[in-house]
Amino acid sequence: MEFLRPLEGLLSDWPVGFEAHVSTRIAAGDAQARTLNSLLGRWYQQLKAVCAAGPLQPFMACVVKVAASEFDGILGLDAAGSVTVENNDHMLLKHAAKQLGVSRDRLLTLVAANQLQHRTRRFGTRGIAYEIPIAEVERIHAARLRWVSEATACETLGVPPAVLTQMVAANLLMADPGWRTDILKSGPVESQSIERLTIALKSHLRKSPEGGERIALKELTSRRMGDKKAIRAALQAILRGEIACIGGAAKAGGFQYQLSDVRQHFSTPILESGLSIHQLSKLTGWKWESVSHWIDEGLLDSVPVVLRGQPCRVVLPEHLVKFHGTYVPLASLAHSLNVRSSDLLERLGCIETLGGKPLANGAVRGALVRLSDLSVAALLPEKVCAAQAADSQAQSEGALI
Repeated sequence: MEFLRPLEGLLSDWPVGFEAHVSTRIAAGDAQARTLNSLLGRWYQQLKAVCAAGPLQPFMACVVKVAASEFDGILGLDAAGSVTVENNDHMLLKHAAKQLGVSRDRLLTLVAANQLQHRTRRFGTRGIAYEIPIAEVERIHAARLRWVSEATACETLGVPPAVLTQMVAANLLMADPGWRTDILKSGPVESQSIERLTIALKSHLRKSPEGGERIALKELTSRRMGDKKAIRAALQAILRGEIACIGGAAKAGGFQYQLSDVRQHFSTPILESGLSIHQLSKLTGWKWESVSHWIDEGLLDSVPVVLRGQPCRVVLPEHLVKFHGTYVPLASLAHSLNVRSSDLLERLGCIETLGGKPLANGAVRGALVRLSDLSVAALLPEKVCAAQAADSQAQSEGALI
């Protein structure tokens, strides 16, 4: 009992009594010591032998806890390293850098600028080591998880880097070009903004209309569409739901949209590659009213755009080639033959005209003739006219019956 009586003061108020005993030993140790071995001497060395592991480990935990707050040397470099890691609320700067995925020099720069919580520890014979609070490391790590690299953003959205750049410029995504100077960011793009954008685009999904050319979100590049400003305007319209999504996909980049709806925002590049109705009328001599009527009737294709806030229709080269390969205006045909349109209409006889716009006086302006009908009539004029005359007579007789 006499031998065990000194333990009563250490264990009666656990762990306060034992921690006070450790604190007394640290205060009595060598002030120049840089390790616990040299500070606490043989007592600490014998304690490690029996308390580094097993049921007596709580004693070592108390030693480490008190030393972490009252000793400015490095802990965890001896056999009690595992106990130190479990009970210490700080970690070495190099370990913090590894956990955060950044270089040690970057954290060291922040420490030197006093922009990162830290404490100093004596290390070796003359060196100084830095330790970062574990809670601070966890806070920074959680913040960095909310930002991703451009490659990750492209992969998540399913778009090429060029489209991602336009999405950022159009404010569809939250991005920070100066992210490298912020330790709280691991990349330039906020991951939550990617999730918000995907949800918003899915909410605009509508029933797919029949026909019409489509374009995917990932295809909105300047190489294909031209004007970068127009691309941003189209992207903003897509975000607002003004351009409805007509085809879903696993990733946002595969979402499809009606090409005619998207092209409305590309006035400048479309006008540069095509002709407005006024320009086409001036270039060909066709009446403006006739060209507009042909477009309304679906005989001449065009692209609707908005120019200076007003709707405008643009005829592209491929539209004009298709039109010229199918029809010829009656007025142009008459001009080439140096006759009046009315005289030519009578001479055409059985050849049908179409696309003419009726006028108030009963006349028709802008009539078209199919090139196929002219070709057939030129090759077999008598047989075609006879057959058409027979059909007309049969229809008349059927109507009488």
